[in-house]
Amino acid sequence: MNQKSELHMAGRTVIVCSLTILLYLISNMLAAAPVQRLRQGWFNPPADLNLNAQIDIQSIQTGDESANIKLTGGVFWYLTQLAINESGSYVIDFNNSSVIGRFSHFIFNEHGKKIAEYSGGIQSKIKNPFMLRHGRTMELDSGHYTIITKLDSPFFLAQPVPSVTPLEQYQSSIKFGNLITLTGIGIFISLGFYYAVLSLFRFRPADIFYSTFILGNLIFNSTALLVLSDIFGLRWFYSISIPILFSNIAYIAFVLCLLDINYRQHPRLFVAGILCIVTLTGHILISILLPNQSLELDRYGVALFSVFGFTCGVIRIFQGNMTARLYMIANITFLIPAVISISLNSLSSDFNLLIEHIGLMAVATEVLMLALVLNYQVGQLYRDKEEALETTRNALGAAEKANAVKNEFLANVSHEIRTPITGIMGALELLKLKIANKDGLELVRIIDSSSNFLLSLINDILDLSKINAGQLELHKTPFDLDRLLSEMIEMFALTATHKNIFISLDQDPALPSSAFGDEMRIRQILTNLLGNSLKFTSEGEVRLEVKRGENSDILFKIKDTGIGIAADKVKEIFNPFTQTDSSIARRFGGTGLGLSIAQKLALMMDGTLSVSSEEGRGSEFTLSIPLPEHPVSAINLAYLKVAVLSEQGDTEAQKIIQDLPFFGISAEHHFHDPEHISQLDFTPDILFIFPGQSSIPEGKELLEKFKHQANRVYHWIDIAHYHDPDFTDAQLVSLPYTRFKLYSLLIAELNPSHSKTRRVTDFSKASVIAVDDNHVNLQILVSMLHRIGVSATGFTRPEQAIEAAINSPPDCIIMDMQMPTLDGPSATRLLRQKQISVPIIAYTANATDMDRKICVESGMNDFLIKPVKLEVLRSTLSRWLNT
Repeated sequence: MNQKSELHMAGRTVIVCSLTILLYLISNMLAAAPVQRLRQGWFNPPADLNLNAQIDIQSIQTGDESANIKLTGGVFWYLTQLAINESGSYVIDFNNSSVIGRFSHFIFNEHGKKIAEYSGGIQSKIKNPFMLRHGRTMELDSGHYTIITKLDSPFFLAQPVPSVTPLEQYQSSIKFGNLITLTGIGIFISLGFYYAVLSLFRFRPADIFYSTFILGNLIFNSTALLVLSDIFGLRWFYSISIPILFSNIAYIAFVLCLLDINYRQHPRLFVAGILCIVTLTGHILISILLPNQSLELDRYGVALFSVFGFTCGVIRIFQGNMTARLYMIANITFLIPAVISISLNSLSSDFNLLIEHIGLMAVATEVLMLALVLNYQVGQLYRDKEEALETTRNALGAAEKANAVKNEFLANVSHEIRTPITGIMGALELLKLKIANKDGLELVRIIDSSSNFLLSLINDILDLSKINAGQLELHKTPFDLDRLLSEMIEMFALTATHKNIFISLDQDPALPSSAFGDEMRIRQILTNLLGNSLKFTSEGEVRLEVKRGENSDILFKIKDTGIGIAADKVKEIFNPFTQTDSSIARRFGGTGLGLSIAQKLALMMDGTLSVSSEEGRGSEFTLSIPLPEHPVSAINLAYLKVAVLSEQGDTEAQKIIQDLPFFGISAEHHFHDPEHISQLDFTPDILFIFPGQSSIPEGKELLEKFKHQANRVYHWIDIAHYHDPDFTDAQLVSLPYTRFKLYSLLIAELNPSHSKTRRVTDFSKASVIAVDDNHVNLQILVSMLHRIGVSATGFTRPEQAIEAAINSPPDCIIMDMQMPTLDGPSATRLLRQKQISVPIIAYTANATDMDRKICVESGMNDFLIKPVKLEVLRSTLSRWLNT
């Protein structure tokens, strides 16, 4: 059974119960009264009325309309004359209503003598002998009695009429009323608490307003039906009226939320609701000034929110709102008991069901029905949410499928583009070694430069695609920070020299030599930033400054004296495919992707990349990345005697003086200017000579003069003169200076086998099988292998290569990844199954993290990315060929 059916069934049940109660009331009205009432009515007391003396009952006149009780409160008197036929216990209580501030019953015998007095009321501290009732027990003999009742109350809900009933009948008759009271209060407490707590978690305004509405009715009914005074001893009479003023406002707000009435879609209903709330707020202000009018204001408020709720429900039903239909069912089920409670001013004198009980049933009914409506609405929200989630899941599945197709497309495009480039660049590598004339080498250089630009463009587009798709993974490992910085400077040193630009590295002496992070991505960012600085600088300098930042951050600053960036263009340079203006692209080239990728990579590493620039005066890019220090064992070379010979003010010499203490060395610093050179007399283990601004002949003279004063002499020289044949008597070290170069030289002195300089491997006895389905690329790869001295055999079909490897295992296999009949990973798995354990190196145009993972999982040992350089091929093979 669905929630809608449950709601309809609940509505029908409430209507049947309401009709049953109505018939029960009518039958009790028609029942014979057990006590005979001779005379009763409201009266105005004579001025000389003394209730403590014997009174003349006949002199008291009833029936004066001016004496009738007023609902706005005051002091009122009621007279009852009874005939008691049987002696016994009787109870005097009030019919119709229990909302009474204070009351007193004065009992007189037939001679006018007072025989008893009883007091009580909500404001009275006298405890009630009967729970939730004002009843007082009297022991009466048969005869005639007169009862004068005094009522003193701030206001009344209805006319409380005194009534006398035999004790047993009274005890039986109040049970049903008390059951209604406790049931209704229980409903209010449970639902009010439930929705109050629920509102803290669901944050739905409807839950908050609904629980506020319930709370107001809970306090009202608990006070009016004596729950607070009898059980908790709380006797604030205005808790009958004041809470309803607030709950009326909450109901209006609840209807607005429940029926989804807002100003944009339903301006008239929304404005009407706001006006109702303003009116009800005015009721609160009036009740502060006229508290005895507060209950009457409650009545008007209930009428107002009932009309507003009914109107909104009807309009929203015509607009097709399902919740409105269910809300109207709740309103109709509330209507029958509400009409009963409003239309009846009095009930049967011997029936102790109060008007408050009928009102309680009406509100409890509505509260229950509205709870079902809320439950249906929330259930519908969850069903809609589930449908939306299912739709989202389907959309995500489609997106993932589309993303997979896109990745496959990019991989294929990358492969197809890299395949011819591999042939071109590989052929150029071999061609450069065979062409001797200058013009031919220049043409080769142009083709090589264009090919490298095309390759970098492909790499940038693939990187940007992977970053935007969230598929680029970081690989954090310990790495040699000193080596990285040195290689960055070395990479651009020759270009800077050709452009007559000074390039340098300013490295903080306190900077750790090793760090933990993604070396490849840091290298990628620095390559882009240094490359841009050199590209846009025609004179002056490019400087890389590296120092510690806050916490574990390391700051990389790339400063240049280039063309700079206009102030209005600075914010745009990190956008993809953006350059400051079209003339920049025409003059310097580029796609505008590099800086965008660099910034995204920095953010992925929890870092930042920013820029400050002034047009015509250069730029400064600042890269900040958290790179925790990776501890390495320190070397102490304090026993070495080191001297540095330079011009005064030589910045590169100053750097080596600053860095030598890092290795425990305290160096002597001497100057070779004419004033000091004749006085020099030292015999160090190592001498570093910095010629500074000296000419080449002067540098050679320095070397000749001091080459015998040290065990080893290192001559730092501009990279342009690095291959000068006249410097044969010294170890030449190319400028610019880096701490890693110094470390390499010092460690070589400590143990030549630990030198970090490149070692050339002899591959003459090595055999390699190369596999590539592209005949041109295979021919180039085999030629490159022959060039470095390897005995290589090429196959275009992997099946042939597998057979050859099984028959005569080589020292290494270079395997293409994508081949039509059998791909590289599958071929590798077959080789491993055949117990072929030689190193297998993937040779692929796909450079993604997923491709690397596939290679490793299939049993491959290393990774060569097309197009491959001779130097990269040589260094990769040297790791795996122990010859």
